[in-house]
Amino acid sequence: MHRLLIMLMLALLLATTARADTAITLRSAARIGAGARLTIGDIATVTGAATDATLPISAETNQPGRITIPINTVRQALETAGIARSEVTIRGDRCIVIVREQGNDAPRTTPTPSSETETTDTSERTLRDHVRAAIERSLGVSGDALRLGFDPSDAEQLGRATAGMTVDVHATGIGRRTPARITLYHPDGSIEVGRVRVEVQIRREVARLSRNLPRGASVGPSDVAVSHEWLAPDEPHIEPAVALGQRLRRALDTGDRLTDASVEPPIVIERGDIVMVHVVSGAVVLRQESRALESGRVGQRIRLEPLSGGRTFRAAIEGPGRAVVMTSTIALGESP
Repeated sequence: MHRLLIMLMLALLLATTARADTAITLRSAARIGAGARLTIGDIATVTGAATDATLPISAETNQPGRITIPINTVRQALETAGIARSEVTIRGDRCIVIVREQGNDAPRTTPTPSSETETTDTSERTLRDHVRAAIERSLGVSGDALRLGFDPSDAEQLGRATAGMTVDVHATGIGRRTPARITLYHPDGSIEVGRVRVEVQIRREVARLSRNLPRGASVGPSDVAVSHEWLAPDEPHIEPAVALGQRLRRALDTGDRLTDASVEPPIVIERGDIVMVHVVSGAVVLRQESRALESGRVGQRIRLEPLSGGRTFRAAIEGPGRAVVMTSTIALGESP
């Protein structure tokens, strides 16, 4: 019976790997509005047919701020949806999600473009205040962590009072020089449109090397110097906690800033390694020693071949020397 189970599960494994691969590539960062449902499509690029980009991710998004979505949370979402790990390759190890504050929009009495920054002003605020509030919402950053610089030529426009108007500010791009479109809806129904550019900087916690390291070196606690710097929203960097345990894609010198482009998760299985593959179907788990035909990192799917011989297959790396195939399309507990 045990031999029959192994044969059935290996046959299912090989059949599963014949399907078109689906790849989920985690973004380094993403943004959503407070209270919005977070989905795989929000935090990753999805290719292939096995996974729906609207699949929900379990995360608390009611309060503005930052949350980290690790690879394990994505795996849990796939398992909850009944998607086998063997059908999906996950690239990346986490995504930082910026949860933006949602504006309390007043009822719209004039047809207007959809925008989360639209508000009817009943205070003594100026256009400058509205622009700042819109950028804060867009980035999920406010207070002393955000520095804005306005062009002197825009001073007259930005200083205008907006009481009684409906104000729609839309940042059309986020960078060091952020363009913003301002639309004013006057009480008499007339519409006025203007544009400004804003110098934007965010106070970030940055990881820099404290010593020279060669390509392929693992980044440890003693290798990282933490600094707080003013960076443009799109200026590349990674936080110190994310840097630890990563490997350098190229040699770097003391003081160099670490970014997603300069580091990558470590390879935990090398080509030629002997890997214990866990084949899981419901309550049944079988193990098969196989040889890795590719190198890979945690979450990636690589090709392997059984040591006992047979066709190659793919399995998801779980850790050093360990991979898994999740199957659910055959009831192995039943008699054939």
